[in-house]
Formats: sequence, structure tokens, C-alpha cells
Amino acid sequence: MLNYMEYWTSHALSDQFTQEDMKHFRQKLAVILLNSELNKLKGGPIYHQPDDQETLANSDLNILDNPSDVVKDKRPAPITIIPTDQRELLAGLCNYIMSIDDAGCLEKVWVRSSTPDPMGLSLNKLQCILNIEQPMDNDCFNTAVRMLACDEGVLFTYPPVHYMDLRFCSMMLESTRGQKFCEKETIQTLATLFDSWPGMDNDISSCNKIYLPYASIGRYILYVIEKEARRLYILDPIQTSQSNVPGYFVFHFMLWWNGKELVKPICRDGYELRKQFLLHLLKHRGNEAKGNFLDIVKELLKRII
Repeated sequence: MLNYMEYWTSHALSDQFTQEDMKHFRQKLAVILLNSELNKLKGGPIYHQPDDQETLANSDLNILDNPSDVVKDKRPAPITIIPTDQRELLAGLCNYIMSIDDAGCLEKVWVRSSTPDPMGLSLNKLQCILNIEQPMDNDCFNTAVRMLACDEGVLFTYPPVHYMDLRFCSMMLESTRGQKFCEKETIQTLATLFDSWPGMDNDISSCNKIYLPYASIGRYILYVIEKEARRLYILDPIQTSQSNVPGYFVFHFMLWWNGKELVKPICRDGYELRKQFLLHLLKHRGNEAKGNFLDIVKELLKRII
């Protein structure tokens, strides 16, 4: 019952849990109750608190057992104290991911989607998302867009919308080199990129809005074609002075632009955008590789709303 209350969003459960998860939750529940500010006996004679341990903040921390699957040799030390603040949870998750340096773990696929096309991202590639020296990776961008395009909320949007990844842009840039653009085969191939995603019923001709991202030499722009109104919107994050982040702005434009405005404010901090992008990939219901997460990562993701 308590887990239903924690994960119910008024429409659906934000996460799934099993009977095995309940065993761990029993231990956490005891800690939550003992550390609660409403616990009037906390600090009393029957509440054991060793003198040689630093007192933890009452409402900010939960103490957990060490995850079972963290090896002792190369993987980072397990997080035994998990914050409850959402920003601290996300920061802790990203810091933990960046601290992993085990070669075998880095090669594992942490984000995988077989719909509409098979794509996978290794932990090593996900770490690059959090590296401020690295620009947006096209594979990461395309994977995120394809997962967005196949999201249930998008599939039932009316009138339908169509999300395109960077393949059209990449092929356009390639075709303009030399005389390739004039070749009939190139034009026909470009046209196929406007087709519906494999396995999806919505034909692009029935879509009112088409989201078309563009990327070249670190420059990202989003074009939104609104057919009924015969309008073209150009969303260009040119105002940011931060390098290597325009791609993250453009993806969030695709998430929150409704044809008139951004329905949700977009953070101007480049590193925060990177963290939100990574969180989108990891938590998305279409991510088929969640079984490869370390236990502590699973726990942190459960707590991030």
C-alpha cells in the first residue's frame, strides 16, 4: 500500500515493484520511521545512537544496505546513504555513474530500444553525456527521439505528431557534397525518411506537426512544421553562451513545444540539461536494458520522480 502511495501519479504507477522489492522496503521503512522528525522518542534512552557516529540529518537521509552486485575491486564504493531531495538524488545518481570505471561494466548496454529500430547505448557512452567537454552524441540524440516517438502518450496524441531524428539532416548534409544531391536515388532515399516509424500506424500525411531537428558542427536547430496553419517555427538556442549544450536544448524543445509555447520551462544550466537528458533515457518505459543497472542505480531511479 505504501509503495502504491509513493509511485501513484494520479494516472498510473511511475515505477513497477515486485514482492522481492518489498523485502528491501521493510528495512527502509524502519529507517524512515526512526529518522522521522515526527518520532518523539528519537534521541531518547531507548533510541540507540552510538557516540562515535556522526548524527545524520533527520529528514534528508535514508540508510540502506550495500548493494549485492557491486564488486569490490574496480567499481566505486556503494552509496550507503541516499538523500530524499530530488535534486540531490539526481546529482547522486550522476556522480555515481561517472565514478564507475570497471571496463566490463562500461561496455554493458544500459539503454536499449527495439522500437521502432534496434538501438543501444553503453554505459561508457552515457558517461559522455555528463562530460561537459563533449557535445551531444548523435546516437544518443537519435535514441532519445525514437523512444519519444514511440511513447504511448505521443501515439494517442490528436491530431498526431511526427518526430524525426537526425538521419534526414545527416543525409542532407552528405548529399550536398559534390553532385550527389542531384542523383535520383538520393532524393528518393531522403523522401523515405519522412515515412512513419516501423510498426506505427500513423501516416505522416495525417500528422499536423512535424518536428525536424538539424545538427551541423555543433550547431543544433529545431524546425517545427505545422501543416494546418501553414507555419514553420524555428527554435534556435543561440542565446546560450555555454558550449556543447545546444543539442540538449533542442531535445527539450522537442519534448515541451506544443506549437505555441514551451509548456514547461527549460533549465538554462547546461549540466542540469545533461542530467535531465540522461534521466529521460534511463527511466523511459521503452528502455529494455534496465536489468543491467546496478542495484544502487535501480534504487536511486525508483526515488526520482
